[in-house]
Amino acid sequence: MAEWPQRFEDVLTSHLPGDHAVQAAVPLRDQGVDSLAVVGLIMDLESEFGVVIPDELVTMETFDTPESLWGMLSDLIAKSAASS
Repeated sequence: MAEWPQRFEDVLTSHLPGDHAVQAAVPLRDQGVDSLAVVGLIMDLESEFGVVIPDELVTMETFDTPESLWGMLSDLIAKSAASS
């Protein structure tokens, strides 16, 4: 099991087609997340975690796997907390 909060997994799961479990190291596109789903995923993650995902971080590398996505998001959360 990956090291991330349940609410991250809940948001991510809501963007997976069907009733699939999140697979940490499997590319999101292989889990059925297309470019349109990424747009909704970005909005939901920003809302859930109170951060803004800058355009320069919306890359194929960042959104490759749940692990890479959580890495970027956890960095943003930490920076946001440090600046508060």
